[in-house]
Amino acid sequence: MLPSALCRLSVSVEAERIVPRYLGARDLPWLEALFEVYAAFIGQKRSALRERLREPLAQRAPLAKLRVGSHVLDAIGRDRVSACVPPREARWALFRAAATSTSSRERTLSEVAATLGVSADALEAALFADLDGEKRVAALPGELTPEGFLPIANQAIVRSLLRRALGVRVRAFTDAGSLIQRARELGLICSVESMAPELFEDDADAAILRISGPFTLFRRTEVYARALAALLPALTRCQRFELEASCVMGPRQRALRLSVSSSDPIRTPEVQVTSASRVRERFVRDFRKAAPHWELNVVSPCTRANGTITFADFELVHRSDPGRRWQLEVLGFWTQEHLRQRLSRAAASGARTLLCIDETRACDADDLRPSAHCVLYKTRIDPALVLAVIESEPDQPSVGDQKVQIL
Repeated sequence: MLPSALCRLSVSVEAERIVPRYLGARDLPWLEALFEVYAAFIGQKRSALRERLREPLAQRAPLAKLRVGSHVLDAIGRDRVSACVPPREARWALFRAAATSTSSRERTLSEVAATLGVSADALEAALFADLDGEKRVAALPGELTPEGFLPIANQAIVRSLLRRALGVRVRAFTDAGSLIQRARELGLICSVESMAPELFEDDADAAILRISGPFTLFRRTEVYARALAALLPALTRCQRFELEASCVMGPRQRALRLSVSSSDPIRTPEVQVTSASRVRERFVRDFRKAAPHWELNVVSPCTRANGTITFADFELVHRSDPGRRWQLEVLGFWTQEHLRQRLSRAAASGARTLLCIDETRACDADDLRPSAHCVLYKTRIDPALVLAVIESEPDQPSVGDQKVQIL
């Protein structure tokens, strides 16, 4: 993603709308020249490459787009540290010796170098070899071409804009189920609505996602912003989508509207997406071991019923009394209002629902008000807490009416 100053340079504003300055076919000549410069500096210091990029390329390039391209290429390439001794080890050995020695700098350097079995010049070069400018430029991925780089750079622009969003609305006309599942894996604060059939041409896998933006949250804003930006690759795998976001570009500036659709040049090659989080996988193992009298079924991440979409990760069914069943949903980021909506939707559906809430992903300033149908967790969901809720009789107080245990 791009820093704030570069993000502002990569867009224009027209009639209250943000218009991204996407890279396109016209930019290929200077991109090819930029790739050649990077290839020429493989193995050299990053500072030397930056100095070269202050000079003109073989093909004239728009300054803002050149800076975007360079920044994204820097993120793709993984610079390496080139030193005979790990820099931290070199600093520790030399500075410790210098603190107790009365010898000159050169003599101390030579003595420590001899101890480490390297030359004095090599030791001095290793001292700060892990600084950004001293790292060595690594080769770009062999499969990366200027043509393939275009959507990657354009996605970086959109990701940076989403980090400044107050709210996001996505209309997924196809492949909505996969998109919803990815949003839940990322833990986004999201509500989903069924789309009227006449709007999506009888495609049953369509929906509207309303996602909270980082600029509306009080806590975890940077972590949440990265999670929201990580949804973009899954969104581009939808054959047809429309995204609208309200973004704030600077301090005390009014919100502007960003529109992105499946026709924009941001579609990258498909990337494998994990189907379940470690927390969910661990809970399956732990619960089945701790509660053999309950059956745990992994269910679809979203279920359509009567024009609404409900969420669940698991269905818990008592083996000797199938009428006793619960829907269990694992939440990621959350606010008090988000929890209230989830519980209200569960109550309206008539299904018994238990929310497992990640205590570390609170995004508002209020403390959590415990509920009878909520269990908190940090790194793992405790099956004992879940059992204490689902096995309590309706006419008996639930553990959630008291203070919920925090793991």
